[in-house]
Amino acid sequence: FVEMYPQRYILPEWEVAFEVSERDDGSLHVKWLLDVMNEKYDDPNEETAAFLWQQVTRLSSVFDDLKRISSEEGESLPENELQIVTQFCRDYLTALSLAVEDITVCPPDTYCAKSMLQ
Repeated sequence: FVEMYPQRYILPEWEVAFEVSERDDGSLHVKWLLDVMNEKYDDPNEETAAFLWQQVTRLSSVFDDLKRISSEEGESLPENELQIVTQFCRDYLTALSLAVEDITVCPPDTYCAKSMLQ
């Protein structure tokens, strides 16, 4: 199943963790977590943004393949499984995209990976 908000994402191989929460107005925002159950995590940086954007690109391709395969006769997943996988992919893509956007919004005259989003 897919959790309701807030959703927590922990990427130990990149030593980052974040949570996506829903505000009162329905908009989503990212909160970076520096300590989760006594495990220390780093502040995100441009390398983190590049890695997360690669994951967005990869997962988008997988999601497109899943939709295509599920629509082909004889290759479909049971409807309930397809709904769960689809919701998971959407939520994960949303979370990763929001995390990249949060990292890449930076002050003028500083390096910014924002161009990766365009």
